[in-house]
Amino acid sequence: MSRRASGIPIDPDGRPFRVRIDPGGRSYRVRIDLIYLMGTLPADEREALRGALQSNTPGVSLSVVPHPYDVVVLTATVRADHSLDAIADVSSRVDRALLGTGFFEAFDATGRALRVAPLEYASAIDDP
Repeated sequence: MSRRASGIPIDPDGRPFRVRIDPGGRSYRVRIDLIYLMGTLPADEREALRGALQSNTPGVSLSVVPHPYDVVVLTATVRADHSLDAIADVSSRVDRALLGTGFFEAFDATGRALRVAPLEYASAIDDP
C-alpha cells in the first residue's frame, strides 16, 4: 500500500484505501497507565492485580514502569464498535479489578492515561 502526497493510503489500483469494519465491530488496542500512589508496587499486589485483570479481560498484559511512583501499564485487545466503546470497556474492567482486590485507593484512578487505536495502527500508542 502506498500513500498519496496528502498522506492518505491508497490501494494498488490508486483508490483511497478503506478499512472494512465488520458488523461486530473492529479490534482495538487499549493502553491504560495507572500511577500507584504508595511508591513501589509490591510483587504480591502486582500478581493479585494481574490475576483479577486476567480473569475479566482475556489477553490483558500488565507491566510496571518504575518512576518516583510506579506506573502500571495495562494493554488489552478488544472488539468494539467504536474506539470510545473499547476504552470504556477496558477502563471499567480495570475499575472492577481494582475494587475487587481492594487496591482502588492505592492508584490514581481519576488520573489514568487512556490510549486507544485500531489494532492495525496499534504501534501509534506504544512507547518508542
